[in-house]
Amino acid sequence: MSRRRADDLIMPQGIFNRIGLAGNVYPFKDKQTANLYLIMQWFNRTLNMFRWSGLDDVKRPYNEIFQQLNGYAVLIKCDNKYYITPARFGGECDVYYLPEYVIVTNPWASNIPGFEGKHYINKDCVLLKNDTTMNGVYPIINRYTSMIVENDISLLNCDILSRIVALLSVDDDKGKKEAEAYIKKIVNGDFSIFAGANWFTNTSMTAQPISSTSSSIMQELIEFEQYLKGALSHELGINYSFNMKREALNTAESELNNEYLIPLIDDMLQCRKDFCENAKDVFGIDIDVELNSVWETNKKENDAEAEILENEIEKDEAEADKDTAEAEKDESESEEGEPDET
Repeated sequence: MSRRRADDLIMPQGIFNRIGLAGNVYPFKDKQTANLYLIMQWFNRTLNMFRWSGLDDVKRPYNEIFQQLNGYAVLIKCDNKYYITPARFGGECDVYYLPEYVIVTNPWASNIPGFEGKHYINKDCVLLKNDTTMNGVYPIINRYTSMIVENDISLLNCDILSRIVALLSVDDDKGKKEAEAYIKKIVNGDFSIFAGANWFTNTSMTAQPISSTSSSIMQELIEFEQYLKGALSHELGINYSFNMKREALNTAESELNNEYLIPLIDDMLQCRKDFCENAKDVFGIDIDVELNSVWETNKKENDAEAEILENEIEKDEAEADKDTAEAEKDESESEEGEPDET
């Protein structure tokens, strides 16, 4: 290998060139591709939501990705090894409309005995729900990232239009061509001039100033994007500080967010705890799962705050009981000290 070829592989620019990314502009207007990028970025966060132990056969992120994407997955045992895999429900349902078995299809696992085919729930496999209703995380993320993509396009258009201070109107083909060439260079970030000394005195051309409200529109778009990211973070149990009131928040207002973060994450954790119990009953293996990363930190902080609040309530109740007892004692002593009228 030549020295130049080796340098290309070592230097960051060379690496980007080798994988075909150098110079590519982010696909703002390709909504599907841009949305996919955002979805993958958020899944990079949620796949670290839980910390598993006792399930060494299934490595990260495959212990989480299928149920977060599809709403559920199953744990199966094939050839003395455990797998978490996507599946689809099949068979008759019980009185709670729960299916009898799942069907696993994976052409890349056809060489693993017993992998594909029917697996009866709580007999041959264990159902792993992402949440109680088996919605998964994907619909939540996709909802907000789709709006973020639309907002990004609006921001991009607003940014490009901010380069132009007026709209041009012409009545002949020559003026149209020169105006189009001018606008094209403006969009590309270049300076440009019009041909012809009489351009600005030509009666066939008019310039209409653009309203100065574009800056306020951009501000609103930026605030809307912060709102979308904040709302999505809160849906996923991440405390994201965003303030739409443009003023300082007091402590009570900022703590209101914490109560919103808990329910979905608690439900997801409980579904995984139930899975661990069922896996022990079916396969006899000990699996445990706990919150991880920022979700663990938030949980500990919430538990500590709840404990402090509970202690304060108990203290207030004890003081109230003490005051009541003293009041009753004083009243009793007062009644005993009164003279007998008879």
